[in-house]
Amino acid sequence: MVDNVILDERIALGFRANPVWKTTVVQAANGREIRNAAWSDPIMQYDFSYNNLPIEDARALAAFFHGRRGRQRAFLLKAYDDYELESEAIGTGNGVLTQFQAIKTYDAVNPWVRTIRHIKNGTLTVTVNGVPATVASYSSTGMITLATPPAGSAIVRATCEYYVPVRFNVDEFNVVVDGPQGRYGLVTGLSCVEVRA
Repeated sequence: MVDNVILDERIALGFRANPVWKTTVVQAANGREIRNAAWSDPIMQYDFSYNNLPIEDARALAAFFHGRRGRQRAFLLKAYDDYELESEAIGTGNGVLTQFQAIKTYDAVNPWVRTIRHIKNGTLTVTVNGVPATVASYSSTGMITLATPPAGSAIVRATCEYYVPVRFNVDEFNVVVDGPQGRYGLVTGLSCVEVRA
């Protein structure tokens, strides 16, 4: 379960993404490899690396950490490495369908399609064959409902910002107060890991 709580986007600037896939590799006697993808999607990990954090932000981050009880409660993170869809194709109309899942596709040769679930309020726009469409609603699962069904073969595209559901990956918070008059904080060893629905 993910709390509908968003880490302050200014503080979220300090997190850097590290996508992690899980692949097993077995080498045969003749040297050939057999590679097996254990996961169909990576798990994103985020390390906090913001030095000289203003002390007010360090205190706010500490309070947020305590509110999540360390690793216990998941929350939403704006991952600045990858946080938006830009006219992303999310489906094709058939004259009946009005619901389309927000997705993001990476790589044209061997595409990986990522499901986008947590759309940032106030950022979503949708077009059908380049013409703005009316969005009736969208859910916390990233399902977008249009007011009218797109015509057959019409390309539906979405533009928005989104959050990643994560939890802290540690149960302790380390901060060193630094700088003149203790104006800055150095947070060390803090990381987050994506949680799957």
